[in-house]
Amino acid sequence: MKRLRALVLWTAVCAVLALAALTPESGAGMLREEALRSRWGGWAGVLRLWAFEGWQSGNGSLSAWLNDRIGAFEKSHSGVYIQLTEVSAGALRGFASGAANPPDMILFPPGLLEGADHLLALTDDYALRAGLEACGMAGEGRFALPVAMGAYGLAFNCAALDALPADWRALPERPAARDCAYWLDWPADSAHLRWSAAMNDLLAGEAEGEEARREAPVGEGLDLGLPTAADRANAPLPQRLPDDFGRSASVFSRFANGEIAAMPVTQREIRRLQLLSDTGRGPDWAVAVRSSAYTDQIALLAVTDCGKSASESRQALGLDFAALLLSADSQAKLTRSRAFPVIDLPALYAGSEGMAQLEVGLAGRTIRPEAAFGTE
Repeated sequence: MKRLRALVLWTAVCAVLALAALTPESGAGMLREEALRSRWGGWAGVLRLWAFEGWQSGNGSLSAWLNDRIGAFEKSHSGVYIQLTEVSAGALRGFASGAANPPDMILFPPGLLEGADHLLALTDDYALRAGLEACGMAGEGRFALPVAMGAYGLAFNCAALDALPADWRALPERPAARDCAYWLDWPADSAHLRWSAAMNDLLAGEAEGEEARREAPVGEGLDLGLPTAADRANAPLPQRLPDDFGRSASVFSRFANGEIAAMPVTQREIRRLQLLSDTGRGPDWAVAVRSSAYTDQIALLAVTDCGKSASESRQALGLDFAALLLSADSQAKLTRSRAFPVIDLPALYAGSEGMAQLEVGLAGRTIRPEAAFGTE
């Protein structure tokens, strides 16, 4: 009988504890939950976020940062979940065509989409870094929001160069460092990496670079794509260049093997150099930035407006997620993926060789981004 009474008492205690767990801790907690639900109409379910698989942060992708921020979002939006999927450029371009269940949000680089069709107009004000205010505009409206960015710098072999030269043309024909055959090379432009446009800034001096930018649109001016006779006469290029200068898909291995003294880098190449140094291989390298504010390394978030995603509740949640990604807390956490913030923040990469220099190169400058929509 005593055992039966104890069992009944224990069952009652468990029931009370279970009820307490389902009850808000306070009236304030209940009001907070009601306020959150009122914004998206009490909707619960899964939102789909498609991210371009080719956008490379220092760690290779933004997935680590995005998954962390998705977790924070789901905690504050009870019953709402975000499914992150990395997709190809073709899938993103066709996100609205023939898809029974189109994504609710997309993350893409500049130039991938021709226009802002089937994207929701973003009417809120966003505190972006100088120069990024118009990034994501189409006509008079904003349809995409920069949420992370990268930058360009010049890596150099410390055995061949003490610092970036004021005039590359004044250098000897070839570096004195052992195995170094050439001073400089950079990769051919690709769909989402315009190395030649970045080099307009990286090769020019401060005053010369500013003058070139005032007189020519982004990507023009010094015209450094190929080493023609005119290029050598008008641009600050070294005397001796590889036969395939500016035409290789990658020059990383040449730099890593000490064959060239300098190459342009983004946050991705810097990370590869850091990993190489950690194994005791590769050259003694450093990174410098000179007058570099151009970038096409931008991750743009858009809320879609087609099919199921045209629901006001879904779109309100998408706007909430965009606001979360732009919060100071979220932007500071971009170190998880080794990318740079799109809002003004204190330095995140002090002491990190390469990343610190890119960060300093961006500080206080007006960013000159590629247009979000339209391809060349």
